[in-house]
Amino acid sequence: MNHILFKVAEIEERLRTTLEIGGPIDRIVSETQLKTLDFFKYHPIRNQEEANELLRVMDLVFGSK
Repeated sequence: MNHILFKVAEIEERLRTTLEIGGPIDRIVSETQLKTLDFFKYHPIRNQEEANELLRVMDLVFGSK
């Protein structure tokens, strides 16, 4: 499940960078996405299927792919 932690860290770094250097709208969007990312950070994962589904949803929500 480490791949999820790496994905979260990657997304969080991208959002924090946008928060620092982005315009006003970018900052609002990044703040909202960081709050949404917290949901994914603390979501319990019981098996590999759930991990794969969580990654898929994260890709959809954060436009990672």
